[in-house]
Amino acid sequence: MIRDATCCSPNCDNPTEAGECACSACLEAWDEAARAQAAEERFDIAGLPPRYRSLALGQVVQGLGETEEDAVKRASRIDPPALAITKHNNRVATDLRSWQRGGFFIEGPVGVGKTTLLAARLAELLREGGQGQFLSVPELVFQFKISRKKAWMMATQAADAGVLLLDDLGHPDDIASWMVEPVERIIARRTEFMLPTLVSSNRGMDSLERIYGVYVRSRLEEICGRQVYFLNGPDFRGLLG
Repeated sequence: MIRDATCCSPNCDNPTEAGECACSACLEAWDEAARAQAAEERFDIAGLPPRYRSLALGQVVQGLGETEEDAVKRASRIDPPALAITKHNNRVATDLRSWQRGGFFIEGPVGVGKTTLLAARLAELLREGGQGQFLSVPELVFQFKISRKKAWMMATQAADAGVLLLDDLGHPDDIASWMVEPVERIIARRTEFMLPTLVSSNRGMDSLERIYGVYVRSRLEEICGRQVYFLNGPDFRGLLG
């Protein structure tokens, strides 16, 4: 990135040898732009969907006397859309804000904000300079139907990622038996090396065990420990639609 020589006064008394402005204001602006570009590159590498990249935990807090629905709608009108912390997700958001290691598992019905919360935390870590990966399990299933080689590459990258967000584990309902192996590999690898792992699912541990087996359940419970949460509430997608 090249600093713009016209970004400050042409009479700047602190130029570089190249004639660029080197005043503290311009240097700070350039550093901020460089950090933003570096973060965007990490977002791209991580595969974090654009809708989540600007989010941070605690951006919009449900106001006193404000309904949860109104808080969510207010957050959606901000440009870019913000994350609403409501009475339903406050405890999860509070614990997630301090999360650094091990696993963090959120179960809940469709549309309550599981992915949004976890993606906001991943976005924060990426902006801070961390490395990570966003992996949608339905997308992994789809890729296995097209190219097993590409799908296994995705699974291997996820298994070794600095921070992994494994989204929608257990979906769709018709997961074939050949999907058990890549999920086992991902979970086993991350448990063995205690790699930070965020997991969202519409299913609880009993249901996931029926799909992937007792081995995956045991590993998930090992890496997540007590950081297993159930998130309830309205379907915010329906509210905003």
